[in-house]
Amino acid sequence: MGHLNHLFQLYATYAKENPVIAGVMGLWLASATSFLLVKAPKHVVDKIDNFISHTIVISDANGSTYRRATVRIANWLEDHRMKNWTRSFALYGRGDEIKLVGGGGRHVFIYKNRIGTASRTEQESKSATFSDQRIIVGYRIKLYGFSPKILHELMEDILMIDTSSIPTMPVRIVSMNKDISDARMLKLDGSRIVMSDELRENLFGSLNNYMTSEQWYRDRALSYKYTIMLYGPPGTGKTSIIRSIATMLKYEIVTLSLDNMIAGELSSICGSYGAKTLFILEDLDSSPCVLARKGMAFDPAYEGPFADDLAGDGLVRGVGLSELLNILDGVVTNDSQVFILSTNQIGKMDKAIMRPGRVDLCLEVPNLEPKHIGEYVRMMYFDYDGLEEALEYIAASLTTEEVPGSMLYGTYLDHKHDPVGFAHSITDKVKAKHKAEA
Repeated sequence: MGHLNHLFQLYATYAKENPVIAGVMGLWLASATSFLLVKAPKHVVDKIDNFISHTIVISDANGSTYRRATVRIANWLEDHRMKNWTRSFALYGRGDEIKLVGGGGRHVFIYKNRIGTASRTEQESKSATFSDQRIIVGYRIKLYGFSPKILHELMEDILMIDTSSIPTMPVRIVSMNKDISDARMLKLDGSRIVMSDELRENLFGSLNNYMTSEQWYRDRALSYKYTIMLYGPPGTGKTSIIRSIATMLKYEIVTLSLDNMIAGELSSICGSYGAKTLFILEDLDSSPCVLARKGMAFDPAYEGPFADDLAGDGLVRGVGLSELLNILDGVVTNDSQVFILSTNQIGKMDKAIMRPGRVDLCLEVPNLEPKHIGEYVRMMYFDYDGLEEALEYIAASLTTEEVPGSMLYGTYLDHKHDPVGFAHSITDKVKAKHKAEA
């Protein structure tokens, strides 16, 4: 990356001194690049495009806030699009704000010396009543550059908002046959999670070291990837930690469900995503591929999910262990990708998965200690009367008992405005749990 930037700077300096020659060189380079892209296979072009671009999709179908956003995008494009390239137009806006804008199709613009495209789409709403039917307008904005930061800056300029304040992150859920559904993941700062100091330092310290060491990997010809394994009993906060990692990285988020994939499908999916992608594989111990070295061999007598679709086709059913290992090794995945694996039962995992270099960081997420309950109470009830009374009661009632993080959250929802009530309730629950397990 640094070498490319250096070359661009040299070219820019040369262009100032010899504009004519530099212009000819630029045209030749553009022509050669266009020729290669036309001749290259589509999947190669798509990989290159995914690697050097970042995309955001906004539609006015999701309420007044998004309708205002699409109007602002339309207005901004009118001032910044390369109008000589526009071939279609449309009327857009309401009342006195109606104006002629670029119509359906793709529009090219320049933002901070970077090329971008904005594709406008229109479709009829599916409202049951005629009066509510309207044309839904959407924009797919793609900006070319290696860092997603420039896309954030663009949206801040267009919408006049700070994108860091948006409370959720887009998530892509991928399962069998590349079936894709989109969802949202609530952002969560790592400082808002109660955990031991040792776990916090190991997790966020190691992750920050990875994020700031890209050039170190490059200089040594190492694959710039990172894999984290989180393990521990159910309810200890593994999913919350994953949310905090996603918030910290700001990568594209893809969750993978291995249970119903056929052999080769996981490799195809992971290979189709570019740099700056975070892959999440939760509850890995529920996937047979990690339990036996053979993976899941085809069984003609299989009667489980999707049996009607797959029976008799001779395909290997399920992701095999070797396929998963190749992905974690970076054989079939792209650069600058992070994998987060989680399991409730680390003892069930095949030892090959846990090999050093394949999993970079393996951390146990245990139940919380009584002192962590006090930290949680201080964080959630910092502005409530009764805080000190609640802390004193917990300190006097709980000494060595372990507490699942999920129990804290569930109890808090029942006592959102009552710290003392929370203290009594969580104490009773913890003691009852330990008595039942004794």
